This record gives sequence, C-alpha cells and structure tokens, in this order.
Amino acid sequence: MEVFTCCNECMQKNVFIGIDVDAHLKKTIAKTIKPWQDLPIRWHKTDGLHVALLPLGWMGDDDVLDVMHTLSTVSADTAMFQVHFTHIAFTAKDPHNTDIRDAQIARLVGEHSPELHALYTTLSETFHTATHPKNTFKPFVELGRMRFAKWHALETYPAEHTPFACTMDVSALTLFEVANIDGVRTIVPVDVCMLR
Repeated sequence: MEVFTCCNECMQKNVFIGIDVDAHLKKTIAKTIKPWQDLPIRWHKTDGLHVALLPLGWMGDDDVLDVMHTLSTVSADTAMFQVHFTHIAFTAKDPHNTDIRDAQIARLVGEHSPELHALYTTLSETFHTATHPKNTFKPFVELGRMRFAKWHALETYPAEHTPFACTMDVSALTLFEVANIDGVRTIVPVDVCMLR
C-alpha cells in the first residue's frame, strides 16, 4: 500500500486506528473516577475513550476511504481477543519520572498483550507508517490530563496506582478522527471494522 498524500484543496482529517472502549467499561470507569472529580484534571468524555493503536496523521477524504477499505481487510483476517487492564495510574509523559507531583496524564493501564502487539505490527507494516518497532504492547486508555500548575500545587495526592482489574473484548477496530468541535478537541469514530 502506498503512503497517503493529498492536495491542499482536499478536506483533511487527522485520523488514527484504535479500539473503542465498550459501553460497560466506560460506565465502570466513570464510576471509578467520580471521587476524583475535584482534582485539577481535565477528564475526557467517556464516549471518546479508546485504546490508540496507530496514528495515520492528516489525509484527504479519498485516502480515508482507502484506509477504511484496507482496515476492513486486516480486520477480517484478525481473530477476536481480549485485553486485561490492571490499574489506573497518574503518570508523567517521561516513564522514568515517578514523582506524582509531575504527573501529566491519568490513564487506565493494561498487561502486555501478544495479540495486540501482533495486530500493531500488522497495521504498521500494512500502512507503512514510520513508527519505532515495539517489543511489547501494553494497552492504555487516556482518561484525562492534569491542569499542571494546580496539580503541582496540591498538598496531598491520590495514590499513584489504583487497582482496576477488568477484561475487555476486542471485537472491532475503529478508524477515529481527531476533530475540533466548537473549540473542543473531540474523538469521533469514522468507521468500525469487525474482527472475525
């Protein structure tokens, strides 16, 4: 498959491939983070929660249609599987920084998934993306971003890790668009491709 390009006149979309979080898990997450609503965190809307797999960047409508066709082929060749989540973490972008005062992201973190790693590798090769090879793939769901100045000024912090054991069925791949709706960054599903 060729690398996607598009003329400036085309309508451009910023798209990525991911896994939509199922409705039951979204409700469970919403209940779990409710006690933290007063923390200085910009929580993401639950309907946009996802596991990100592969960024594709900006592309035109015709290229998006090509992606949808190719993604449906990959999905038809991929068996359904499960991923296992273990905890919610407040972490810095730098994985070596373990000081919770410097945390920037609240995320649901999972165990290494061989199936997810194989799927990521297949997608990277199929779409010829310039990504760094991964030896493992641990799924995560970004739940929110810290309001850094207010977060850093807190006198007390929640635990860095909160147990959250759950299993999610992966039965489809979703092509998402990162859109700006009324000035708000919003994750919008463009197409859903069921796994076999």
